[in-house]
Amino acid sequence: MQDAVVTENEVERLYREQGRRLWAAVFVYARDRSIADDAVAEAFAQLLRREREIHDLGAWVWTAAFRIAGGELQRRAVLLHEVPETVHVDEFADTEILGAVATLPERQRAAVLLFYYADRPIREAAEILGVSSSTFRVHLTRARRHLSRTLGDVP
Repeated sequence: MQDAVVTENEVERLYREQGRRLWAAVFVYARDRSIADDAVAEAFAQLLRREREIHDLGAWVWTAAFRIAGGELQRRAVLLHEVPETVHVDEFADTEILGAVATLPERQRAAVLLFYYADRPIREAAEILGVSSSTFRVHLTRARRHLSRTLGDVP
């Protein structure tokens, strides 16, 4: 029972440290509050259930949340060019950048969020999306080009 308490404390700490940031990233990726709510909640619930199998809790919960959200997007067949919801999340200091990222196609949005916002290495981010590292780099490069054209020279 002691191990379960330790793990719950670790998961609780992880949730406090990254939960809001993870939710914001999944929200910008999915462009849907209910998908973000459900994906993050389910990822943390699965984390609690699978505690002994997981070595890197942080990486696992980010991967799970993005995969759950991606699966729900596929299930709902959300159109990629819908107008995104407005969100006010403290971690996003620049709403102009947030708005520009929200207009990117799904894979490019995910690439930007995982690489820059979640600070995941290319190999890990590619694995989360279920693509090769080179394909991930293509999505990231296209996103950068689009953001550069949209935002101009932002430092």
